[in-house]
Amino acid sequence: MKFGDTITLEELKKNKDNRKFISNYFIDLEQYFEKFETVIIDDKINMFLNGVKININKPNGIYKIIRNNIIIGTGIVENNKLKRDIIIKED
Repeated sequence: MKFGDTITLEELKKNKDNRKFISNYFIDLEQYFEKFETVIIDDKINMFLNGVKININKPNGIYKIIRNNIIIGTGIVENNKLKRDIIIKED
């Protein structure tokens, strides 16, 4: 059974090396994160990754976290405090 623009596992297995097929159904992480504003966090990265909330002057919301020009995940700002959300890459 298929819904909308979904694919089956069989279709994926059959087309796993077909770049055009893959690009029609999947996006890379950079494309996904384009919709989020950016917070660059280099100097307090260890505190952030260990769960310490970082003071920041940004509106509440979800932000793309950048370190050394690389997306490492997302963070959430609530009441001028940034906390870690999803971390996809650590050094």
